[in-house]
Amino acid sequence: MTARVLLDPGQRVLTNRGIGIVERIERDGVTIVLPHGQDAFIDWGSLVVSPFTDGELQAQEVSLSPWWEGLPEAARTEALERMRVVLEILTGFRSGHASLAEPGEPFEPFGPGYGAHEKTQRMLMAKQLERHGQKVTQRTIFTWLRAWEREGLRGLVDGRRARPVGNFERLPDDFKAAVDDVLTPFDGDVSTVNRTELERRAWLGLRQRGLPRDAVPERLAKEYISLRYKALGNNPRGHKATKVRARAGRTSFPAIHPSHVCMDVTRADNLVYDPVLAKPVSVEIITVLSVSTRVVLACRVVPRSASSVEAGLALYDTMRPFSLHVTGTKVTDWAWAGLPQSLQMTRASTGHSYVNMRPDLQGEHHIPSVEPTAVRTDHGAIFVSAHFQALLRDFAIDYLPSRVGASTDNSFVERWHETLQRALQELPGYKGRNVKERGRFVAKQVLLTASELETHLHKFIALDYHRAPHDGLLIPQQRDARWTPIEFFDIQLAATGRIDVPQHPDLIYQFLPIVWLTPRHSGVEYRNLTYDAAVLDEPRVMRTGRFQPHSRKVPFHTDPRDVSRLWFRDPDTDRIHEIPWRGRHLLNAPMTNRMRDRALELLRERDGRKLRRSTATHQIIDALGQLTTPKTADEWATDMAATRLRWEQAQRDHDEVMAAHQRMALEPRADVTSHDLPAPTAPAQTTWWAGTGPWPSLDEPNPGE
Repeated sequence: MTARVLLDPGQRVLTNRGIGIVERIERDGVTIVLPHGQDAFIDWGSLVVSPFTDGELQAQEVSLSPWWEGLPEAARTEALERMRVVLEILTGFRSGHASLAEPGEPFEPFGPGYGAHEKTQRMLMAKQLERHGQKVTQRTIFTWLRAWEREGLRGLVDGRRARPVGNFERLPDDFKAAVDDVLTPFDGDVSTVNRTELERRAWLGLRQRGLPRDAVPERLAKEYISLRYKALGNNPRGHKATKVRARAGRTSFPAIHPSHVCMDVTRADNLVYDPVLAKPVSVEIITVLSVSTRVVLACRVVPRSASSVEAGLALYDTMRPFSLHVTGTKVTDWAWAGLPQSLQMTRASTGHSYVNMRPDLQGEHHIPSVEPTAVRTDHGAIFVSAHFQALLRDFAIDYLPSRVGASTDNSFVERWHETLQRALQELPGYKGRNVKERGRFVAKQVLLTASELETHLHKFIALDYHRAPHDGLLIPQQRDARWTPIEFFDIQLAATGRIDVPQHPDLIYQFLPIVWLTPRHSGVEYRNLTYDAAVLDEPRVMRTGRFQPHSRKVPFHTDPRDVSRLWFRDPDTDRIHEIPWRGRHLLNAPMTNRMRDRALELLRERDGRKLRRSTATHQIIDALGQLTTPKTADEWATDMAATRLRWEQAQRDHDEVMAAHQRMALEPRADVTSHDLPAPTAPAQTTWWAGTGPWPSLDEPNPGE
C-alpha cells in the first residue's frame, strides 16, 4: 500500500500481539506499548494504513497484510472479539491497556490483581458471554488462550474462515490436464461419482504422466477438483445442460414468417376411457405450432406411442384451415373449412382477418392453415423415420432438428406443453405429472374418451389460448401492446400475404405411405390380402413402364390404421378411388396393420404352412375375431385400445374426404383469379378452393388458381 501513514502519540496500531498505543515518534519509526506493558519498536516500512475507518485503528503491521485484509469482515470482527475476551482474562482490560479502560474495568475476577485461578476466570467469562447471547464453553475459551500464547491474533481466527482462496497457478499443467481427462466424460451420459473417486482418478492420471504426487499441493489440488466438478453441475442432467450451454445461442431465433413451425409429442397427463377394454388408458398429444405467431395449427390425440404416419397427419392438419362455431352454449368441433371466402380481404388494415372481433365467444373462430417452409422437431424416432422425412422432401419443407440434448432449441412447443396443463386440469382423470401428484381415485372418475379429449383441446385452443394475450409476441415499436396469437397471425399476414394452401379433397393421400403392387385379374395382393374394385380394370392391362421402368407395378396408398382398403389415384383423372379388401363386408373388428400381422402370425402358428388363397379371407376374419373377443391379460387384447382408437381416427379422416367430395358436388365453384379482391359486401360463405379443371397439386400449384 502506498498511502501515507500519519501517527501521533496516543494513536493505535494493530499488531499480531494485540493493539499497541503509540508512545514516541522517532526518526526511523515509532515505539508502541503492547498489552501487558511491553514496549516494541516498529520501523516505518513495517506500517501500513489500517483498512478500518471507524477511527479506532490508524495503522497496522505489514506482517498482517494482505492476510488480514483477505479475511471476510465477519472473520476479522470475530477474531478481534476473541482477542478482547482473552485480554480481559489476562490483563483485566478488554483493550489490554489500563489507559484505555472501559467504565468499571477491571471486573472481578479478571486480571492478575485478583489472583483468581484461570479456570474460574474461564467459567465466569463463559457465563458472561452466554448472558449476551453467545454460547461458548470454558473449554473453548481455554483453546483461545493457548492459541493466543502460541500465535497471537492469527491463532484466534477461525480456521474455516481463514482458509485462503486457492491460487491454482501453483498447480502443474500436467495435473490440470489429468483433471480435464477425468471430468470430460461427464456430459450427461455418465453417472455421478463422489469427490473421493474423482481424486483417485486424477492422482492415477498424474502418475501415468510421470509426475510425483508430492509435486502437487494436496489441499490446493482437492479445491481445484471440487471447483471444476461443481461447475459441471450436481447430476447428469446438470452435466448435459452445461455441455449444451457451451454451444447454445445467445439470442432468440429471428422468425418472422408464420410458416416456420415446430412440433412435438407429449404425454397427456389425463386418463381417458377405452370402451373396448372398459378401463382407463393413456394417450399422447401431437402439436404443430407456428413459431413466430404461437398459433396452434394442428393438435391430435393419439395412442401411446405416436407413429410416423400420425406425425405426418399432423402436418396434414397444418395445411388445412379449420373453423369452430359457437352458438349460444353449443360449441362445434374443428371443421375442415376448405378455403373460406371469409378470409379474403375482409379488413383493409391487414387484408385478412382470422380474428373473431366480438367481445363474447359467439360466432366463427378460425384456425389458420399454412404450408410449412421449415419444421423443427427433436430427434424422436417418428420424426427421423423414412416416411416423415419423405413427406418433408415431397413438400420441400426444410428440416431443422434440435441439437442432441438441447431441449431449449424447441422451447416454444415445450412451453406450449406447460400451457396444456391448464386445459388438462379442467378435466376429470387428471393424474399429475408424476406419481407424487396423483390422487387415489383418478381412475374411478367419469372419464372422457380420447376423441372427447381431442375435442376439448380444440375448444381450448380456439376459445381460450388463441384469444389470450401472449407475453412472447412483441413488436419493437409497440412494446407495451399485448397481442393474442391469432391477432399476431393477422399482423404478420400484412407482410407475408396469403399463405393458405390450395385445398384438395384428396389431400390426405399425399400424407399416406405408398406401396407398389401389380394388378391382376383377381385384384391386387398385399400382405396375403386381396383387394379389388372396378376401377382396376384398366390398370390390369396397363402396359409395362407406365409408372416404373420395366415393371407393371402401380402405386397404391395405404393407411396403417385401416388396412381393410387401399386407395388408387387414377393417372388420367387425378382422382382417388377406394380399393376395398374382398372380405371387408364380413369384418366386424378394426383391422389395423398390427392386427392383420398378428392374425397372420396366429394362422401360421396354428397351420404351420403358408395360407391358401382360397381360404385366406375367412381364416383371417376368424383369427381377428379371436383376437378381439377374449377378455384376458394377453398383450394383444390390451393392444385393442390403441387399435380401436387409431381405427376410429382413420374413419373420421377418410369420412372427411368423402364429405368434402359431396360438398364439392353440391356447392358452386366460383372462379378466383386474384387474391387482391375487395371486401365482400354480403355475408361470406365458406366454399372450397375455386378454379376449373383438375384439383391443384400441392407440389405444382397452378398459377391461375
